[in-house]
Amino acid sequence: MEKHHKEALRKNRVALVQDMDLTYVFDGLVKRNIFEPAAYEDFKAEGKTRRKINQLFLNALERRGPRAFGAFVESLREHKHGILANKLDPASAPRYPAQMEPRPGREVNNPMDSLLVPQVDAKPEPMDIYPTQLLNSPPEDLQEPLWPGSGPAAVPITGMTAPTPTGQDDSDVENIYQMNSEPRGIAIIINNQIFVDLELREGSDIDRNELRNLFEMLGFRTVVKDNQTKQEMQATFYEFSKHDHGTLDCFVLAILSHGKEGTIYGVDGDTIQTEHIMGYFEGGRCPTLAGKPKLFFLQACRGRRYDYGFDAPDANAVAPSSASGSTAPTSHCERSQRMLEHELDRTDIGSAIRSKLPCQSDMLLAYSTVPDFVSWRTPGQGSWFVQSLCEVFRKYYQKEDLVSMLVKVNKKVARAYESSCGRRCKQMPAPVVMLCKKLFFPPVRAERGQERVQFS
Repeated sequence: MEKHHKEALRKNRVALVQDMDLTYVFDGLVKRNIFEPAAYEDFKAEGKTRRKINQLFLNALERRGPRAFGAFVESLREHKHGILANKLDPASAPRYPAQMEPRPGREVNNPMDSLLVPQVDAKPEPMDIYPTQLLNSPPEDLQEPLWPGSGPAAVPITGMTAPTPTGQDDSDVENIYQMNSEPRGIAIIINNQIFVDLELREGSDIDRNELRNLFEMLGFRTVVKDNQTKQEMQATFYEFSKHDHGTLDCFVLAILSHGKEGTIYGVDGDTIQTEHIMGYFEGGRCPTLAGKPKLFFLQACRGRRYDYGFDAPDANAVAPSSASGSTAPTSHCERSQRMLEHELDRTDIGSAIRSKLPCQSDMLLAYSTVPDFVSWRTPGQGSWFVQSLCEVFRKYYQKEDLVSMLVKVNKKVARAYESSCGRRCKQMPAPVVMLCKKLFFPPVRAERGQERVQFS
């Protein structure tokens, strides 16, 4: 970077650190090949506040070469930071008509920004940025739409509406998400089973297959990713956050892996924070999913604690577990007892979610267990949570909404399962609901059929 460009950054550093929203500006720098997508997660991992993240970013920006400054100014202007762009590079500031001159001393974004940025009607430009160490070019599968008719000309199914509960009048339709598209949307399943340094997750392939069959039955086009590293997962999230979901009504991401509170493991042992995963699909970063339901199913441990339960007043309230036979279930962490004495690094994911509610509206996170506790899986039968989820959804999806079905999943896991060894451990799923409407899954046309999309 040129010396005078560095001086401009340092001169305006205070304003940039205080006022810049890097969440959206960074996408413009990725598009211009200044940063790789994974770099943003690295900044967030090191910085706990927005100001600290901005400081780390500005330090790195000065080392990104001669094109970095101009790309940064353009990205600021694209994402409604016109005032900051003008401070950095006054010569590039647009000329205002007399009636559009901003008042002196008033910090407002450039009112002409929206006129300077090319407007996109339907389909954003295809993603062409991948981590260089992973992909040299987009996979051949993604050169064309994921399925026939996925472009702007695709026609949604007619005559399909969400089931109407008895006694509900027509005005309540506004409180139900539209689910009429064919397919409903994309359902990604990331199945991390074989790790470099962590234990093999036996039975995870059973969960993967059950989820794939379930999502296809509900009308989704499934995409399966097996045994992904942290960077491969980030590349997957980036790919589908930039995909055009304009003709689709919903999005699903299911992750089966090892984990701890607030984080998910890649097969290389590196972790990615749960809030970062959600961040890829926020309304601002994935505009074609704005206002549409985004569902995340996370089958992973959230700590190392065991839930030993308590004696219920009615002994019949707890049924024998189908997993309590000769094969003992194992936790996702599958740590030895001595590992329970080690200190657990925790992320206050609850605070992170609360602080981002406006961006993360229309989302639902279905955790397999509560914070700090293990999540159980039987090697020959799959995990308690996923198997219960699939069973309940198949039975009730034509007459119950999503949240009501998840309550039934909670009840089934809590009452019908317990470990067959030691102190008969229990498990409690923990859905986090940020949906703004009810979500139903109307039956799909039987003759349509589903094609599976396999990436590996």
